[in-house]
Amino acid sequence: MTDVVRSILIFAIAAALCLVCGLSAFAQEAPADQPDQGDQSDQPADTSAQEPPSGPIIQPMNPTSVVCDPNTAGFRYLELRGSGFDAWAGQRLAGSTLDTNGNPLIQWNSIWVTPQGRLTLVVNICADPFRGRGALAPGTYTVAVGNGGQAIAATTFDLTEPQDNSVPGDQVQPRLPVQVTVTPAPSSTPPAMPLNNQPPTA
Repeated sequence: MTDVVRSILIFAIAAALCLVCGLSAFAQEAPADQPDQGDQSDQPADTSAQEPPSGPIIQPMNPTSVVCDPNTAGFRYLELRGSGFDAWAGQRLAGSTLDTNGNPLIQWNSIWVTPQGRLTLVVNICADPFRGRGALAPGTYTVAVGNGGQAIAATTFDLTEPQDNSVPGDQVQPRLPVQVTVTPAPSSTPPAMPLNNQPPTA
């Protein structure tokens, strides 16, 4: 009788252990219709919003400025900064400021590109007696940078009339600069950029 009771107890304990192990294994299994979202380290993060613009670009620090007062002596400069010129790092490029008709008004023959692919330009918007040029009139101007007569990148800036505070009216909304990256095909004729042998404008 004792042996029978002992056998029953051993069987009951073994059955209980099997049941507990089976429930534990079932609880640890992930459902087949639900993908495991715990580990997403192998998925690339979306960094498109954080990536800077590719290719060489030029940006004016102030896209819209007021024209220079012709009755005021002195110079006033508009600064433009370029980035992405890594292919021309350590070299000197040329540049021009053109009016809406494409006429060159200001020219640079030696624009230094830093080892980091950056450059800086300054445009004197006031009269330049050394060049015999008057102050830039209100309008839209284009600044282009190139190499060997071939344009690489360009941007625009606007000059507006000073606002008359005595007359109420709508304020002029500043215009964003137009970024132009030029990548000419080998078979096409590159756009001509007017250059001369004059030293860069101070």
